[in-house]
Amino acid sequence: MREAQSDVTIEDINIQLEDARAIIREADALERLFNNPDFNMVIREGYFKNEPARLVEMKATPAMSSEASQTAILKQIDGIGALQQYFNARFLTGDMARDAIFDGEAQIDEISEESY
Repeated sequence: MREAQSDVTIEDINIQLEDARAIIREADALERLFNNPDFNMVIREGYFKNEPARLVEMKATPAMSSEASQTAILKQIDGIGALQQYFNARFLTGDMARDAIFDGEAQIDEISEESY
């Protein structure tokens, strides 16, 4: 394992750290959105909570019983789920990037100590 670490340079780690910082900036931006009352009203409450309920009711309406209508409704429901998954993934990768920065900085310290 020591040989693999010696092949990694501080420059390599710094590149990885900058990539991780970019991911964290995106996760932090999303966190700020989630703390915004307008975003919560329109997206979290309106789109993630009220819209699925409306679509389920619409799905049960006899006027929307055609295959094309049912398919369109399911696509809309899938779209809501996809956006929620995207947000969850951004938060998760942000947490992983924070861990990667901690590990990368520790690795830089270790390499620096070995070179002295």
